[in-house]
Amino acid sequence: MAARLTPFGVVAPNAPNEHAERALAVLYPEEDAQPPTASNSDDTLSDDTSIQTLKRLGLDYKLFHHEPASTIAAWSPHCLQHAPDAIIAKNLFSKEKKKPIHVLITAMAETTVNTKLVQSHFGLKNLRMANEGVLNDLLGLQGGAVTPLGVVNDTTNQVNVVLDAAMMRAGKPVLMHPVAGNAHTVVLQPQDLLKYLEACDHQPLFADFETQTLSESL
Repeated sequence: MAARLTPFGVVAPNAPNEHAERALAVLYPEEDAQPPTASNSDDTLSDDTSIQTLKRLGLDYKLFHHEPASTIAAWSPHCLQHAPDAIIAKNLFSKEKKKPIHVLITAMAETTVNTKLVQSHFGLKNLRMANEGVLNDLLGLQGGAVTPLGVVNDTTNQVNVVLDAAMMRAGKPVLMHPVAGNAHTVVLQPQDLLKYLEACDHQPLFADFETQTLSESL
């Protein structure tokens, strides 16, 4: 019997069909195949202070790993793959130019953040993005991986936390990086984020960027 030509190359007469079957499986995956889901597979982050704190507090969280993503655009595809119903949060870490006042704003990615609202509340005039050295010194974080979970490292309470009220009221889990960096994502319920912040001695403020109001409660 002569060798046969297949869509996957020339195959010997009595060769098994395993190669073809594997190729077909790649080209035509099973219709009921399920996408990957987030889990608590955090063995690689056993030294991460934020993960340790979540565990110590008994908070219900999920964790997934992905390629490093330093921007919302790069991060979004991973979020949509692993937690499509969750809120993608952006984080703005700022410092007053001439005063040692630091503010971390966590908001929905699509929220238009008005920093003047925050400036007015704190009596500031020139709130601007803090440099990476300050970010690392106070929160133990790197640029492109800012997260509210970093307050666990702010043991001297130098950082004021402002949360997007709309994000907290949405009734959906929020996505954020752990302290370990932007190759991992934590899925956390809003109420558990509040418990985490309070356990780290950070009482957040809530900003309603639609009504332009900022308060101590939702």
